[in-house]
Amino acid sequence: MPGPAVSNGVGGVVSTPTDSSNVTWQGLTIQRNNLPTMAEDKQTQTSPDDDGQSVSEITDAANAPDPPQDPEPQDLDPAIFIDKSTAHLASTLGEPTMRRNEGAVEIWQYQLADCVVDIYFYDDAGSLVARHTDMRSRLLGGVIDPAACMMNLYEISETAGRIN
Repeated sequence: MPGPAVSNGVGGVVSTPTDSSNVTWQGLTIQRNNLPTMAEDKQTQTSPDDDGQSVSEITDAANAPDPPQDPEPQDLDPAIFIDKSTAHLASTLGEPTMRRNEGAVEIWQYQLADCVVDIYFYDDAGSLVARHTDMRSRLLGGVIDPAACMMNLYEISETAGRIN
């Protein structure tokens, strides 16, 4: 059991040196042996844990570097537009290269640098809602690179102003 807390001479407080430390939190006990008695260039403080013993904590979290941010996505899967309205699609991608009607279906076609994307809208209680999407090569019988196509779609969404 650790002894009483003592000053470390730099304004912080540490517990007396021990050969091991047991920390219990939410029923989990962690033991570390051969602990240093003072953290170098760190300010420490003592706070009681659940059973009244002192626990030494490093308190320089404010000086820690920010965690790395996830990079922005650089592609856009057309499937995210399923169940979206024509107004939503127009605000996200802008106006299509071509619109056509086939019976009760309205098709918006975006002719991109590496592919063609078709989005199929069906009437849903008086509003047109996207129910299917398709990516294909610009050339009849050509091979599509889905990653390049989704990157092209992302690029036009950036030009249109936003992704919703």
